[in-house]
Amino acid sequence: MVISREELDCKLSKEAEKIYKSEQVEKQKKMLVVVPDLNLSGAMTVMLEMLELPYWDTYDLYVISSEDGEYREKMLNLGATVVIRPYVWCSDEYRKVLQSAFDCVFINSAVAYYYVYYFMNMPVKVLWWFHETNTQLETMQREFLNLNLLSSNIQVCGVTPTVQAGIQEIYGKKIKLLSMPIKDKRRDVLEEKKDEVMFFVPAALTPIKGQDILINAIMMLPEEYQRRTKFVFCGYPLPGQTEYGELIQKAIKMLPNTEFLGALEKTEVYEWYQKSDCVIAPSRVDATPTTIVEAMMFQKLCIVSDATGISRYMQDCVNGFVFPSENVEELLKRILLVTAEKERLGEIARAGRNIYESNFSEEVIMKQLKEIME
Repeated sequence: MVISREELDCKLSKEAEKIYKSEQVEKQKKMLVVVPDLNLSGAMTVMLEMLELPYWDTYDLYVISSEDGEYREKMLNLGATVVIRPYVWCSDEYRKVLQSAFDCVFINSAVAYYYVYYFMNMPVKVLWWFHETNTQLETMQREFLNLNLLSSNIQVCGVTPTVQAGIQEIYGKKIKLLSMPIKDKRRDVLEEKKDEVMFFVPAALTPIKGQDILINAIMMLPEEYQRRTKFVFCGYPLPGQTEYGELIQKAIKMLPNTEFLGALEKTEVYEWYQKSDCVIAPSRVDATPTTIVEAMMFQKLCIVSDATGISRYMQDCVNGFVFPSENVEELLKRILLVTAEKERLGEIARAGRNIYESNFSEEVIMKQLKEIME
């Protein structure tokens, strides 16, 4: 169906709670982007980076979300039209518009599975991008559709090899790799000499991110190392997990060498990467995380648990540091090593930067996209 943007805006607004329109010039093609919500999250952060790629320059973007949130403005700045629809159900007429008005559909994360049903056996290319590990997917299986029953127009992709392996393990289905693109923002700056070695820990306050594991390791630091280190945390509590967030913040206040910054804008997080010596992800479950890829882009030392997806790209003491998940003593050893030998570990930071360049740079993702879409 060939339809003007004005006409499509009108049709989409009929069964929406709210529609926010962009004023950009109409383009050749149209893409529908389905997201679970527009709140701050790793999946939304990388989705925004994905949509900023030049590959989508010829598309008008339409974003459908069940909830409004802070990412609405970011999507509007990209030139997207944002449609807020709390309910997936719609009339036959509305469903036909969704199925026929777009040149392609991009569904972000397994959580948005409910819209996949609308595009089964339809003549439109659907790209479904998974960010969840097998542990996370197993909690959804009762309500989730079997991926082997998807029609051929729906292409499932995983953001890391860990996600690919999870789909293979649960469904016996091989899926393509579509990595997260991270724009190169590193700049060469003269590092100020600091009395402390600064560790940065950006992550949502949730048990799967493992801040409590790191705090236990910090408490075990010898007194000399307590004086020589600074641990800066930032993030926000997830809904329903405020008790954990409060415990973490209370522990941070009690320790002399820790600080909590709360939720930060991306530009602020990037400034903290630049100031830091090492970024830590002590996660119990984590498909990537994005923060470590960003840290590698800034050529920072990284310490991660082997429960992170990024650890599959890493070799301990070669291009970063990997410790067994939930093993406080092994995490402590790596913190001690970075603190004592920071000046001699530049080669490891450079090797971490190579992981970013080879797997997450815009050029690499553009190539993956072309292979998947074309």
